[in-house]
Amino acid sequence: MRAIPGYLARTPSALFSLAVAQASLRNGGGSVNRLKSRAGEAGAGPIEWRGKRGAMSKTLDRFRSSTWGWLRGTLAGWGTLLLCLVGVGFVIILLKWIANLGTTYEVTEDRLVLHRGIFSKSIDEIELYRIKDIRIDFSLINQWAGIGTITLLSSDETTAGKPFAIRDVEKAQARREELRDLVNAARRARGVREFDMVQEANLT
Repeated sequence: MRAIPGYLARTPSALFSLAVAQASLRNGGGSVNRLKSRAGEAGAGPIEWRGKRGAMSKTLDRFRSSTWGWLRGTLAGWGTLLLCLVGVGFVIILLKWIANLGTTYEVTEDRLVLHRGIFSKSIDEIELYRIKDIRIDFSLINQWAGIGTITLLSSDETTAGKPFAIRDVEKAQARREELRDLVNAARRARGVREFDMVQEANLT
């Protein structure tokens, strides 16, 4: 059998190829499949990860509730700006900014991930195929400022069956449409229909 150069013999792929060749010569190829399985477990070759936990989902959008949008687009924000004349408004703005900083929303192809906390962090997620309805609410002032409130109705345990509101969202209409398209795509990928979602909600 042809020898493998020394600088290649140390690599996992070369060792794996050598082991397969030797096994094939001795046993007529009977143990090749077993060696391939062991190599995948040991990391000698590329491993294909499948499933929700194994696969790395690509982040499509990442946002927070907008403090600046709240100041421009709500009556409470306008009142806070007036209070800045006496100094109290700056404290309110700081507290609002810290509160918004504590929650980040990350949208992937199949999940809405909630990153909560600043010093002590927690992560929750909502499976998109479990979302039954996406509503957007905005006043005339909200619309002028380009913000809105996105409310999700989901059967996911994270929301416990209650409406989940994301307030003061910039580009709320565009983000709502993006979420709706992703929800429909996630349902099609899992073969889930609207009837199935309603039936599941009734059972819970």
